[in-house]
Amino acid sequence: MKIFFTLFALLVLTLKVSGQISFEGAAEYGRLYDITFDPTTENKLYALSIGNHLMTSNNKGQSWEVLYSFDNSIVMLQNLKYREDHTLSFLVDGTADVDGVYIFDLQSESIVHQYIAPTPSDSYRDWISSYSIYPTDTNIALLHQSYMNSGFMAFAKVYYTTDGGISWQEVYFTENFDRVFPNNVAIAPNNPQKFYMPRGAGANNSQGGLLISEDAGLSWSETMAGTTFKPLTFHPNDPEIMYLGTFIGDGSQSEQLYKSIDGGQTWEEKNITWAPATLDCINSIVYNPRNLDNILVLEENEISITQDGGISWTNYVYPENDPETYTFGIHASFNPFVDDEVFINADYYPMFSVDGGANLEILPVSFHRNTMVGLAPGSDSHLYYSVQDGIVHRDFTTGETNSYYITPIDIFSINNATRYYVDSQTFGRVYSFTDTFSGAFLDVSNDHGETRNTIYQTFFDDVRALTTHPANPDLIWVSMRDAGLFSFDFSNLNQVIETPLQTPESGIVYEIYFNPSNGSEVWISINNTIYKSTDGGASWENKGNGLTLNLDEAVFDIVQNPNNADEFLAASSNGIYKTTDGGGQWEKVFTGNNVQKIAYSPLTNGSIVASIYTGDLIEAQIVYSTDNAQNWISVPLEEIVHSLSFSMDYFFYENSADVYLATNDLGVIKLNIDLSNLGTPDYLSSKGITVYPNPTKDVVYIEADNNSITEVAIYSSLGAMLGQYPTSESISLSGLSPGVYFLKVSTEKGIYIKRVLKE
Repeated sequence: MKIFFTLFALLVLTLKVSGQISFEGAAEYGRLYDITFDPTTENKLYALSIGNHLMTSNNKGQSWEVLYSFDNSIVMLQNLKYREDHTLSFLVDGTADVDGVYIFDLQSESIVHQYIAPTPSDSYRDWISSYSIYPTDTNIALLHQSYMNSGFMAFAKVYYTTDGGISWQEVYFTENFDRVFPNNVAIAPNNPQKFYMPRGAGANNSQGGLLISEDAGLSWSETMAGTTFKPLTFHPNDPEIMYLGTFIGDGSQSEQLYKSIDGGQTWEEKNITWAPATLDCINSIVYNPRNLDNILVLEENEISITQDGGISWTNYVYPENDPETYTFGIHASFNPFVDDEVFINADYYPMFSVDGGANLEILPVSFHRNTMVGLAPGSDSHLYYSVQDGIVHRDFTTGETNSYYITPIDIFSINNATRYYVDSQTFGRVYSFTDTFSGAFLDVSNDHGETRNTIYQTFFDDVRALTTHPANPDLIWVSMRDAGLFSFDFSNLNQVIETPLQTPESGIVYEIYFNPSNGSEVWISINNTIYKSTDGGASWENKGNGLTLNLDEAVFDIVQNPNNADEFLAASSNGIYKTTDGGGQWEKVFTGNNVQKIAYSPLTNGSIVASIYTGDLIEAQIVYSTDNAQNWISVPLEEIVHSLSFSMDYFFYENSADVYLATNDLGVIKLNIDLSNLGTPDYLSSKGITVYPNPTKDVVYIEADNNSITEVAIYSSLGAMLGQYPTSESISLSGLSPGVYFLKVSTEKGIYIKRVLKE
């Protein structure tokens, strides 16, 4: 099911705002896939993240920016291909209604075509495994679909279209071919009705074989039956010349590379001696565009290279399962402007070679999967984030980066991922909770995560909240999912004092908040309400009056206004609540799902930032207020490039805030939010676009420096389009109620979002 967006659902796909975010993760552990040279622009690259982002580099991989964000953060983009019409194609895998193949136009920086295969009537989950689009006509395409039924039986179908996906013809179904599964599909570059299908495993003691159709899939002939294949590559200038590589089989076949010079009718086995390994499979075959006699073959633990059109081959053998050198190469792209430069994507890290693939170096990039991000208390110079079950500490003052407890990237762990919590009072202190089959451990580190000391040990539990006592930095309250609420005094780490705490009702405590000036005053959220204690938890008073939470909803964060001791905000499953009488009555001031973090600015009265985390049908988002929660502004999803995030942290300045996000595929990203009063300055000017006056009572004028405006659209703060104005340089807001609106200004050079306040 497609994720529901809370803002700017209509302004999707093409808005390029990567200049407004920065990548803050260190260039270690980073991953990019399908790195591809642009054959028309020197040093320009394209690549896919491990999530929903298409990336680009203008300096041969030294730095990257987001070129395109798929507007569904839980999907993964795969199988990137450059097309001769200066477009890119890739498949999307993640949710049923968007799974398909897409074409991205590099000139307009937008999706210009998509192919969505029919959903089989018995499908429980289906996805696209491979595809082929005819080079000179995007109306012609093959889609290889895999799916499972409700009984978890696997099937595969191949569909053919000649009208761009409006209609599809089924040309292959595993049930009609002895349940042998395709591994790949290809349309001959010189014949839109000639198909190739390298096949893999079969369920009925048959496997493999290369199928060829001369009549657009109406009939098939088989060659080399019984051998499994996957990679198939055509000679760039002569499609009758092809290379075909064996893939994972049942152990009875030998690993081989084959060549055909007659369109696949006959095949010659190339004389390559492969080193034995676990899978013995060939993954990719790539021509060098600067020298078509130079061909690169990527294997499980080997790279084989020919410089003479396949007459002789040199193999470079690597240790099995060593991600730091080379493991399971899946994609390669030669530099079309410089001899012997090639990017090779292994299964784990992207690699670069200056000698045609003979020697490899890992390409350092900061794009990895993070689950936690946090700042040291009172500092924007010390950043913590989690990666590969460990923790990374970046000291921006010294430039040092240190990593601790990192799990090797090729190790699959059946343990729950370690959770990390940055202490809100003590510099350098980090807590961690790890649940393993040998026990669950709550640890504390006083040196940025390098060494750990155990505070508490249990079995098969989880931490739901952890808060430091304001009067004693060595005293914490911890909410466990199953065991309940505890205090731990670890002033003496050799004799930790563990005290179970009585809660006013049974259930899970999701938040613990201490009054920073009075340690006896503590607030907790339990189930769907809030309680307050003025005697350190000995007795509790229900303070949930006005909260409208369902039984399955919760309050995730409680904060106190630093300028008003009676004012609190609560972030919850269904929005943000505010009290101005110390919890006597709460009023909902913002409606939105899964608001999990909120903070007052300690520097500017009335400035507030809150975070919505990714959830079921929910996109991660940032909302903020500059008038003490009377009005809220939602940061457009494009500003954080539709990132999937379960953790954020803030650092406030006088008129702005840096928001750090732990993302699923881009590492840690940072976005600066302007919290200055909307009444100043009199106009907004950035990126060559000027909007004035701002605020306005009626007319707003739009100027584009050395640029032509093609369209202006106005949206409410919730993303509803209120009007469109072609080539307009001024629009009237007289018919709109006072409040915050967004202008989408389309120009010949790009699309810009401008915030306007109507008085």
